[in-house]
Amino acid sequence: MFSEREDTIIKILKGKRFTLDEITERVFKTVANPPFDKKITVANSISRITKKCNHYKLSWNIYKERSQSKLYISIKENENI
Repeated sequence: MFSEREDTIIKILKGKRFTLDEITERVFKTVANPPFDKKITVANSISRITKKCNHYKLSWNIYKERSQSKLYISIKENENI
């Protein structure tokens, strides 16, 4: 259901919260030839994960929260499912 990159992002976010820069750094730290704009690639993957979670009615989703002028991203259980 999820691509290799999406699986990597899900594993990184499990039970934690990170900024987009932190997630990007972790996703591409071992990649020999990363894409030109890594941050946009990760942001698009996060968007696809959210759409797949909604489409397949999974009991968890990606949430964004702003704290001290930083945007944090995390995975949380949906309360309404």
